[in-house]
Amino acid sequence: MNRQELKDRAKQTLHSDYWHVIGNYFLVSVIMAVIAWACNLIPVVGGIAYSILLGGPLMVGFAWFALQYARGNGGKPSDLFCAFQTDYGNVLVTMFLTNLFIALWSFLLVVPGIIKFYEYRMVAYLLAENPSLEWKEAQSMSREMMDGHKMDAFILDLSFIGWWILTSLTFGLVGIFYVIPYYNQTYAELYLSLFAAKAGTGAYGAGSGTNGQNGTSFNGGSFNGNDGSGGTTFGGDASLFGRGDGHYTTL
Repeated sequence: MNRQELKDRAKQTLHSDYWHVIGNYFLVSVIMAVIAWACNLIPVVGGIAYSILLGGPLMVGFAWFALQYARGNGGKPSDLFCAFQTDYGNVLVTMFLTNLFIALWSFLLVVPGIIKFYEYRMVAYLLAENPSLEWKEAQSMSREMMDGHKMDAFILDLSFIGWWILTSLTFGLVGIFYVIPYYNQTYAELYLSLFAAKAGTGAYGAGSGTNGQNGTSFNGGSFNGNDGSGGTTFGGDASLFGRGDGHYTTL
């Protein structure tokens, strides 16, 4: 799937039920802002506590929220807290170490830091689907998914610069009512596309994810879907997420 197709899919999600999607994104953004504000009321300690104990798991919850919309299931604000309900300790450690590694590389040299940022860009989505993924495994899967696509993702980010400028010029209004949902749904589509491409090679099987959904595991080989059919599907017969049209392809 190319960049424009990813963005078109994200737009379709937004326009499928615009006010419902925007309303839920607004609620989720407010919840995250209030939590961060409350933590920062405690000088130094509160900010550190948020960064270590809450920030990473909330990022995973936000990824799950976006994935639910991308799959047509409809996200809800409570999705934001899914990481606190299932293997919170592992999510906490994995996200902390991932962010730490990115920060350390950035302190050493800017370019390697940017490269690491894109290498680990899919970690939060992988944990959203399977919060029990050990940190080395999650990082390894993300690196493999982003191999050959880091520049694509960088250009994808650059393609939103105009939108972010417009957001600042409108004091955040365009961001609230369009850009933030649009951007995050585009990245959810990117994750689905890259994961499907890897699954198509037999690299990934499937495990148990959050909220009773199928998740991912780095098992290798094939996988039997919920309906008993073979192949790398989540209950489907041709593509990863139950789509028979092979929609999700490489970026």
